[in-house]
Amino acid sequence: MRPLDPFVFLGALAVILAGFAYGLSGGSGNTVRITTPYDEYSYPLSKNRVLEVRGSLGAMKLEIRNGKARVLESGCPGQVCIKRGWIFRIGDSAVCVPNRVIMKIESEKRELDGITE
Repeated sequence: MRPLDPFVFLGALAVILAGFAYGLSGGSGNTVRITTPYDEYSYPLSKNRVLEVRGSLGAMKLEIRNGKARVLESGCPGQVCIKRGWIFRIGDSAVCVPNRVIMKIESEKRELDGITE
């Protein structure tokens, strides 16, 4: 064995474990939660639609399509929320800070019955 072999092994192991952890936490969600300064909404990602919500700076258009969500239009400077693109994994979010609107992908919890508990 060469002197650097243990470091190569440990590095490869770290990459594999990081990929595994990312795969566990990054599964596809089935719900998008939208929080505005005025209200909170939850929509299934299974139904395609275009939504209009009101933020601090005015109206924003959001799109849900093919199990993903994104910001279509916003009156904020910089348009970072639009540049974020599609979100679909659990925990993914698109945030418009000036408009104070947050879109976050979640997984709707299913209730267990007596047999599956």
